[in-house]
Amino acid sequence: MSDILNILNIVVTAFISKEQQDKIVVDYYKKFIGEQQLSYLLNKFKIDQFVGRWEQVFTSRSTEFLGTGLDNSSVSATYSLNNDGTIGVFNSSFNGKFEKIFIEGTSRARDNTIPTCRTVKFASSEAIPFEGDYWILDISETFQTVIVVAPIITPYIPIEIANNFGVYVLTKNRDKFWKNKNEVNRVFTVLNKYGFNKFWNEPIVSGVPMMGSAISLTGPINIPKTPLKFLDNIDGFNDSNTRCRILRENYKKQLIKSGYENTDLAFKNFPIDFSQDAELLGQLISQLPYTSYLEKTCDKNKLLIKLNNESQNKELNFLSRILRQNICFENLILVFDYEDGKEKNFLSLNHILFNGDKITNNNIIWLDLLQSAYTELFLVIEIEHTLWHLNVEFIINTANNSLQNTEILKIFAMAEKNVFVTALEVKTILYGTDSIFQQILNDNKEFTEYVKIRNMDFLNNFNIDTIFNEYLLNGLNPNQNWITGMDSNIKIIKDFVNKVVTKSDILAENQNFINYIDNYNKKYNLDYKNVSIERYLQILFVVGSAFHSTTFEFTKSIFTDIIYNKKLQKVFYEIAIGTVIPDSLSFGDTSLYTGTFYKKEVDYLFEILEINRKNIEEKLEYTIFKNYNYSTKDDIQLYYQANTYTTYI
Repeated sequence: MSDILNILNIVVTAFISKEQQDKIVVDYYKKFIGEQQLSYLLNKFKIDQFVGRWEQVFTSRSTEFLGTGLDNSSVSATYSLNNDGTIGVFNSSFNGKFEKIFIEGTSRARDNTIPTCRTVKFASSEAIPFEGDYWILDISETFQTVIVVAPIITPYIPIEIANNFGVYVLTKNRDKFWKNKNEVNRVFTVLNKYGFNKFWNEPIVSGVPMMGSAISLTGPINIPKTPLKFLDNIDGFNDSNTRCRILRENYKKQLIKSGYENTDLAFKNFPIDFSQDAELLGQLISQLPYTSYLEKTCDKNKLLIKLNNESQNKELNFLSRILRQNICFENLILVFDYEDGKEKNFLSLNHILFNGDKITNNNIIWLDLLQSAYTELFLVIEIEHTLWHLNVEFIINTANNSLQNTEILKIFAMAEKNVFVTALEVKTILYGTDSIFQQILNDNKEFTEYVKIRNMDFLNNFNIDTIFNEYLLNGLNPNQNWITGMDSNIKIIKDFVNKVVTKSDILAENQNFINYIDNYNKKYNLDYKNVSIERYLQILFVVGSAFHSTTFEFTKSIFTDIIYNKKLQKVFYEIAIGTVIPDSLSFGDTSLYTGTFYKKEVDYLFEILEINRKNIEEKLEYTIFKNYNYSTKDDIQLYYQANTYTTYI
């Protein structure tokens, strides 16, 4: 192929010289970026600042056709100045198989007076065997961020096919980039101006390094391939009805872009206005991990959630106090009607106590108080969700660093490609920026200390036989349909893990596992205990799948009028929408297991989960939660295109 192209080049240059080709492309470049931007770039560009190492933070789907694409993670580019004035290019990344890959090349300016209009040619590239175009579109004031455009221009006879085909956003320091909200927003503004807002060329988060953790990783990291830019040209994003309408419209657009049909059915029986449905407001609590915040009163027909720093749940008080450092929430008590004798539809919101007054749904401030309460609960449970990811990260890391039996490692690895990798999203986007919690939690010393101790205590005290009743129900009647399917899923996990650990002798591997934790304790002055492969596999699947399966359900409440706070940024909703755009397998899907030794056990797991899904469907039949939230497998695949309310990874 390269020989044919070389011959073609010789023939063409007999008619169109290389200098003429360069001039044509430079004219394309100048027209695309505009006179004002060109003047800025020529004043800003300095070769000594351009050389060095850059880290990729965004790319586009279209770059798949250029040999890179979304499957590459931890992407970096190192530029060096050659003696002839060209720039040496050394790119490295992990491919979709988590293999380290490298590629070298050379970049030259098509016109030395316009060094931002460049080419790049790689020494060994099957994807682009000829010189490709590398246009610098933007450079930040501090020269810490550059936006590079990959246009499509035919080689040898330059014809411009697409000037904004692909994009790469590079930064000198990923951590600083994500912490700088103004810079992230500025990048989006530039990209939007130049038309990088289509499905094929919109910016998508790229690979990120580990940050803020004592745990070292053995593999690559990348944030899930979720577009951050959903909410285009939004004005008046200042009331819940407007916000909800826009969110619903953009969610449907994303489903269409992902190739799904029947998107109009995504919100069938899913109203914007939850605020006037007392039973639905109660079932939202009873079918999600909010159950742990409920507490009994002297009246057996009432349950409370206290959002006033006086809850019996100390974790709720602490996380609420952290959130309130930057977000205004009211001191409230939610009072629920409760019927202990009913199996279904037994919880409904009766009223809210506010400054000693009983506020009901006919009060003018009812919606404002609901939004304060349910948004605060949403953010608290979102922190809980992030902690589940960190639990999984710790367990996977322990297994990767201690076990030699590749088959047992492949059982741990069933969680690695999603929940484990997403732990880095927690540390960078959720904890490392103020996009979700309106503060950089990584900088909050009280919170970071809490995370360290809380995760250790959770692992130390975990008991698979009591986790549902004690951790989630906290003394509530276990015979009622609280978080339907959760208890049965936990029992399935216990049975599955038992089959795995008893199939062969893992005594030596178990000791390796324990020794690693012992050394970890000594190194970081910690006290992880009750360590075994069996317990940690139980925790891995209970936390990473059973608990995690509720994420999709509570996130869907962003489409209602009860999740709203004026201090929440637009990017909060963008990221939230991204979490419900389907891109995950169901736990129990046999393709998650890549080995052979435990195939029988994994097949059993898949079969028993299918049976359990049917049981969940039956239990949720004729419940208001099922009517509105589509908690059956068939409904979810039809309307939301993803599994929910079943264990999944």
